[in-house]
Amino acid sequence: MENTADDAHDASGGAFGHWQTDGDGLPRFAYTLDHGRDPRAQYRTSDGVSRDHWHAVANDRITALDHNEGYVEVLDWDRCGKYLNRWEPKRRQFAGGYTYAYQRGRTWSTLWSQLPAQASQKRYFGMGYVEKRTRFEEFSITERIEAPPGNAGALVCTTSLTNESDHIQEFVWLAYWGVNLHILLPFPVMTHRFKHVAAAWRRQFNRYFVQSMHVDEALKTAWACWDLKHPEKAPPRDRASFGDYYPPSVFLTSMEEGAPPAFITDGRTFFDEDGFPRPEAMTDERNNPASPHCDARRADMMLGLKRAATLRPGETVRERFLYGYVHAINMATAAAGIKASLAAAPKMRSYISFHVPEVPWLDREVRWHSYYLQANTIQSEFYDTRFVDQGSAYGMLHGASGAHRDFALSILSLSYLRPDIARDMLRFSMCAQDGRTGALPYAHIGVGKVSGAGIHARSSDLDLFFLWAAAEYLGATHDFSLLEETVPYHPKQSGHAGTGLEHLQRALTHLVHHVGFGSHSLLRCGTGDWNDALVAFSRRKLATIRKGESMLNAGLAAFALSLLADILGDRAPEFALALRDIATGQARAARNLWTGRWWARGYTGIGDRVLGEDRLFLDCQAFPVLAGLLDAEQRAALLKSVERTCIQSQPSGASCMHPPMRGLFLEPGADTNGGVWAAVNAWTAWSLSEMDAQAGWDFFLRTTMKQRAEAYPDIWYGIWSGPDGYNACSHNYPGETYLHAVTPMTDFPVMNSNWHAGPLLDIIKLSGICPRGNTLFILPKIPFDTFALNTPLMGFSYKPDFHCGQYTPVVSGEFSFAVREPVRTSNRPLELFLDNVPVAIEPKDGLYHFTTFGSKGKAFRWELQ
Repeated sequence: MENTADDAHDASGGAFGHWQTDGDGLPRFAYTLDHGRDPRAQYRTSDGVSRDHWHAVANDRITALDHNEGYVEVLDWDRCGKYLNRWEPKRRQFAGGYTYAYQRGRTWSTLWSQLPAQASQKRYFGMGYVEKRTRFEEFSITERIEAPPGNAGALVCTTSLTNESDHIQEFVWLAYWGVNLHILLPFPVMTHRFKHVAAAWRRQFNRYFVQSMHVDEALKTAWACWDLKHPEKAPPRDRASFGDYYPPSVFLTSMEEGAPPAFITDGRTFFDEDGFPRPEAMTDERNNPASPHCDARRADMMLGLKRAATLRPGETVRERFLYGYVHAINMATAAAGIKASLAAAPKMRSYISFHVPEVPWLDREVRWHSYYLQANTIQSEFYDTRFVDQGSAYGMLHGASGAHRDFALSILSLSYLRPDIARDMLRFSMCAQDGRTGALPYAHIGVGKVSGAGIHARSSDLDLFFLWAAAEYLGATHDFSLLEETVPYHPKQSGHAGTGLEHLQRALTHLVHHVGFGSHSLLRCGTGDWNDALVAFSRRKLATIRKGESMLNAGLAAFALSLLADILGDRAPEFALALRDIATGQARAARNLWTGRWWARGYTGIGDRVLGEDRLFLDCQAFPVLAGLLDAEQRAALLKSVERTCIQSQPSGASCMHPPMRGLFLEPGADTNGGVWAAVNAWTAWSLSEMDAQAGWDFFLRTTMKQRAEAYPDIWYGIWSGPDGYNACSHNYPGETYLHAVTPMTDFPVMNSNWHAGPLLDIIKLSGICPRGNTLFILPKIPFDTFALNTPLMGFSYKPDFHCGQYTPVVSGEFSFAVREPVRTSNRPLELFLDNVPVAIEPKDGLYHFTTFGSKGKAFRWELQ
């Protein structure tokens, strides 16, 4: 079923296209805008106006960016970020992922700007794939590029060519992929001229390598290698470094039986001076190998797969091939490994689904967010684990992965979507803890290097977010083996290691003794908590860094530490007691910051001076609600204040602070000075649902991609992916993202994990999943009688007089549940069935409590009917 009416005719695609359902029943986006001519394609960047929009095609290892022009850039993140085929047309490097066709003396390509005037093209962005359908005269080309599920470092490419005429046609076609290594060495400032300085500096890193091109007809493979000119001068592979001295080989291989294709590897003889294929290069049937060795700074190498075909009327020829990378010397072994990895890959991607009859389109967004969150997965060779990076401008421009608070927000959702990755991410945070202090770094750069990113060297919230994520994962999965696993500290060469439990304890120790408490007994704010720019709101910034106190930290401690204490229980009683003591102390100290309408933001460190009595900082309001610090009257006052002050002023999401402030580096309505933030939206919707289910649900719908598309239909980002923050509607550039002196989010405004993790967290929490102690509670906050949530870990549905659910353990053991009964329309008692076996049980306060044994990987079910 494709292009359903409900998807095609709503406004969820803005000016850029519309949503469809593909042949697998999954959402895809039909990109229909003529970006070359339509002024709505334009958007502001630090370089001026751009028309470049892109979609992520990724799996657990490889990342590709499919651009609206039609080319695809591929990145490897195993050993720091690097483009393998960066688009640089001025250097005759054209990325790849498109086709050149030669017919009747004419050559044309499937790049949008190079299409013949009479040609037409349809473009589709799918969950893990992109598809282009091009038709010219009586000839059509369909190109599909997919990052298959699993961790294969290769794209599966399928090109189909059809003769739509009534006579025989001959043609030659070539699948083009570039070879252009560009390692994302860390660079602190990426606006305009600095970005170009960074690009030149990164390009010079290639001086360390010799590049060689190879063709093996027996393997039907061509590949490029980068080898060190002076290997004795490079750091060992397992040592930390700012750049990757051991980049992978890039390959192009045919998967078809029969004769091998011709391979083109020398761009100098293939392209003319205008960057277009020479006619003789398209018609020559021989391989065209490049010189075997050259300086890696040369930009004239390529990987092209060429075929000639003669087609009868209506006949289609298909070529299936791989483009990817391998860390291996022997290409035959590497190719066999890639094919084995593809064969063993799961057939379907993991995703969360959600159905409620009143909002049918919401399931589309939930599934799409599930894919895009996983699309930021990095397979780290140095740490030997996986993590979902925050991405966007931080990773793709600065070359930095962080921060651990953002990793934690992803873990909260991944505990249900991909428990395996959630566990790996907790291990990653443990590996990153400093062996001496227990501190978590702000960011990861290069290969195994860490950084405080200068102004973020004393971030005060990272331990709290890490402990919160651990609590959610342990409570959701009961995978307490993580507490016993031995995990190294940073740097790993030091040889220091501890159990998972000891890593959690070190995080608390760092929080207490290094972050510490201020004179009002609240946790200090350091250089910032979640709000990296918090210190900018103080007139005496050094005093705030040294002595300021954070309400956000206090609220999060009161909530998250008590949650972790309850879950650890008898497994670590002394640690649980310490967690409870700090949570209780923070809850008590925080009460002095209640203003009667909202929570103040904290103490500035200058005597008793308070920040946030005269304005509402939305980021710190949610956690005290989740911690249960407010009575009914206070909750009503806070709900009213948040709705009137921060929500009603915005057509999409909520302002993170109102009114904005004025001052140095503070642009009103942008960034954390009144901008709209995905992370804050997420925990705000959750907390509102705890105060009023309808209010929480209504606000959650205001944070959806559909709502943004309707509010800002001419801004491409936010339609299918987005950044972490947007400008408020009062800003001079309403609905756009921020562009400040250091990070121009405008220049890479998509693929931020928070934009996708936040809505997933909300749908999980509003549906009612709540781990407490050893029990998984299901306490729905959905204001409808009928709905269904399904995650790979657990799922359930409700309708009047009926509830059912299932749980698939990641470890074997006993599992306890407390389930809210469905809405009743009759007085007939409900019966509980566990795997179709009736269980005699009576509800307590509308909750059905039951315990059952579960085996790893084997789902068990329950029903109330």
